[in-house]
Amino acid sequence: MLGKLKLFIEFVSFSSSIIKKLEKLQLNPEITEDIKEYKSTVINMQTIVIDIQQFVANLQLENSQVKEKLKSAKIECSELKKHSLEENDYEIISLEPQINVTIKKGQISSAQNSVWYCPHCFNKKKKSIINKIKENSHEKHYKCNECNFNFAIKKPQKKIEQGMFTR
Repeated sequence: MLGKLKLFIEFVSFSSSIIKKLEKLQLNPEITEDIKEYKSTVINMQTIVIDIQQFVANLQLENSQVKEKLKSAKIECSELKKHSLEENDYEIISLEPQINVTIKKGQISSAQNSVWYCPHCFNKKKKSIINKIKENSHEKHYKCNECNFNFAIKKPQKKIEQGMFTR
């Protein structure tokens, strides 16, 4: 198809150059009239060539956009596969009633010292770390920077042992 298009364009270009050469010659009126008709036909063909070139340019642009979307889809697919494989290495634990976080399996005994991932983001195939944002004497406040999930965990209160002080 492209080979035929290229041949057609070369033909139109060649025809244009022939017309220019013929117009320079002083010929009888009948031949001059034929040249005008031929010139009109060549101009119509040149218009068609321009339309075809514009169509091809649009197809090339569309092809480029489709390739870019395909590349993005492949990257996303790869990330989903990777997350799917990693998903089996994590578990959701409850820190307090109604407060859950995602941690790497096997770290449940040291949950306070392990990295906490937001369970909401993890379900959306993102690994967003929950960060401590502030702490006071009664509780620690945490937040996910991705989805703004936040919570507070009360600190255990120290008990004063009876009989510790004598009079």
